[in-house]
Amino acid sequence: MFLVVGLGNPGESYSKTRHNAGFLVVDRFASRSSIEFDKKKSLML
Repeated sequence: MFLVVGLGNPGESYSKTRHNAGFLVVDRFASRSSIEFDKKKSLML
């Protein structure tokens, strides 16, 4: 079992910027692996 974590900042102003690089990598990995997840349900600490 593996855990893949990608950090990113919320909001449209950070969309597709280097501040969301971690999220973009995880999103691409998920799409290539046919894995779906709900982007609206996230754990915010």
